[in-house]
Amino acid sequence: MAEETRTSNLTRDLEAALGLLSKAVLSQPIAPELDSRVDIRPLKLRGRDLYQIERFRDSKAFHQNVDGEELLRIFARELDGRYRQALLVSGGESVQYSLRRSGLYKRSGRAAVPAPGGGAGSHNREKEYILREGENIPALVDLGVFTPDFHIVKAKYDKYKQINRFVELVDQALAGRERRPWTIRTSAAANPT
Repeated sequence: MAEETRTSNLTRDLEAALGLLSKAVLSQPIAPELDSRVDIRPLKLRGRDLYQIERFRDSKAFHQNVDGEELLRIFARELDGRYRQALLVSGGESVQYSLRRSGLYKRSGRAAVPAPGGGAGSHNREKEYILREGENIPALVDLGVFTPDFHIVKAKYDKYKQINRFVELVDQALAGRERRPWTIRTSAAANPT
């Protein structure tokens, strides 16, 4: 006799979202032997629409690429009900779930997700940064993030991403406002020792 698998509301919601899924994240495992986090995202690999399951364990990431049917089987068998928090992002909205004592998930939040929404990305997609490698940005050379020929110093890649994220936040804060030149001034020695 085949083993019957209990399908929770989270598994049903994942199945309904598959066509428009941007990502799913499971976190806060209920047992220490489980992966610390599981990320699921669509990808296109060799012309096929697949889903990548990325499991994080002991500061290492493990990847598995599966089709939609296999993803649902793995999710129901290995993941559903084993993480206290879940997030599904699909079709332009994000839904948060919390595991209840009953073993079912409670939807605890829904929010719109800014464009670009769902859809499968390329396997080796590249992040679009505001400050791009190869651009003449003397300040990044002075900070040691870029080499003199404007390539990223490998040891400073995390700093490069951090600076880009800051610039993105400033850009978002200023979006829609009247564009005019402005200057940021700093004091050279605010607190000499």
